[in-house]
Amino acid sequence: MIDSELDRLLVQVRRIEEHREKGAEAEIRKTYQKLLQELRHYMADEYSRYAEDDRLTYDILQRNGYYARFLEEVEQKIDDISPEVRRTIRSTVEQTYEHTYNGMIDCVQKAATGVDLGVLKGCTPEVIKRAVENPISKLTLNDRLEKHRKEIIYDIKQDISVGLMNGDRYSTMANRIKKSVEGDYKKAIRIARTETHRVREVGNHDAAVFVNDALKNSTAGVQMMKTWRTMKDERVRPAKAKGRNQKYDHRKMEGISIPIDEEFMLPSGAKTAAPGQSGVAGEDINCRCYLSYGLQKVGQMNSLAETEEHKRIVEGLQVANQEALEITEKYSTRKSKWSGHINVDDEKCDREKIAGRKEWSCDILLKSTASDKTIIHEHLHARSGSYLNPITIIRHANMEEASVELLAREICRNEGIKFMDTRNLRVDALRKINSIAKIRDNNLDFAISLFGKDIKRRYKWLEDRVEEHLKANAGDSEILYELLGSVKGAKK
Repeated sequence: MIDSELDRLLVQVRRIEEHREKGAEAEIRKTYQKLLQELRHYMADEYSRYAEDDRLTYDILQRNGYYARFLEEVEQKIDDISPEVRRTIRSTVEQTYEHTYNGMIDCVQKAATGVDLGVLKGCTPEVIKRAVENPISKLTLNDRLEKHRKEIIYDIKQDISVGLMNGDRYSTMANRIKKSVEGDYKKAIRIARTETHRVREVGNHDAAVFVNDALKNSTAGVQMMKTWRTMKDERVRPAKAKGRNQKYDHRKMEGISIPIDEEFMLPSGAKTAAPGQSGVAGEDINCRCYLSYGLQKVGQMNSLAETEEHKRIVEGLQVANQEALEITEKYSTRKSKWSGHINVDDEKCDREKIAGRKEWSCDILLKSTASDKTIIHEHLHARSGSYLNPITIIRHANMEEASVELLAREICRNEGIKFMDTRNLRVDALRKINSIAKIRDNNLDFAISLFGKDIKRRYKWLEDRVEEHLKANAGDSEILYELLGSVKGAKK
């Protein structure tokens, strides 16, 4: 890989952008200091005009017909600084993206002497706008800045209102305002840092993808590679702090290398093209990780990188399996016989056209892209089919698969886990049986009741419930018996 020279050049670009970020933070700090000073002066003037015994209350302002005007003045002063903060953050974000994008192209051209890259164009205003407004957690940059403006106004007015209700002295009110302004300043800095970090990584990555596309159309025979880097200090998540979620672990990502057009899988199971782009707040906010880049001959993948990549995927799925184990425990009293081991084998899963399977050894076989619903499905098998021998399972395979899949889907729906509710004839049959026979009030309760029966009794229990319904509703017999037939017996 042509690493050393490209890394050296990109480090220089990164340092320039970090300096730009520090400058923006200094401007934001000055703006908030100005706001605090103006609010203090305004409060001092109003206390001197209206306070009684150095106390100002809601009743005093109302008596002087000034309460509404008082809060309007406060809001206006906050609104006066909002455009400055918005302008500083947006300008910094736009410049950061443009310079990192163009910087990547310039650095590659300087480092890859002798490599045919063709004509590489710089960043355009349209590309900058699209990158800057890319939604983070469903909010664009403008949305987040406007949300922050409203929060500042609410927070400060709320603190002032509390002070007026208590009849605060000027010194107490001034301290209230100081704490509120400082809190909002920290929020503004967090937005600035998160956004500049995001576009710094996006700018580099977008340009690297652009370079890689040019390489594919050339005879150079090389491709762009990216490597995850951490700051290698005690603040790299998960830092040991009270309440810090330990599943967001970036330390394990250090040194992982993959081709530029692939995604990293984080230990939590989230996927991302680069740091700060997963869309998961716990992964992105205040993240300081970055990517280093290099050029490598096509087909010459580093075997160590492949090993590390597989290890990382397994670790991420291991976390997902542990969560699935805990989730399924809430819906079944039967203990799990899962061995605690997972086998990630894409080739085997592709060959057998499956996304996962609970093995007879009680290990769980998974494809690297297995969904949370698939993992929950296999853990339900570990609480059901693992108790019986293969012959018994095969004899009742249709009911086992139907009841497990129905419960897996209903669990996901109840837990707010996204999944593809694709058509499944046996699952549809069970839902329709419950809809007609009214066995339980909803499909989740029905799925739990059905799954709760021993697999050898599951079909008989369902059949008995149907028979009870038919005693008073004989007209439903044809459709119900047809539906029962689709979940009875072994797989064909």
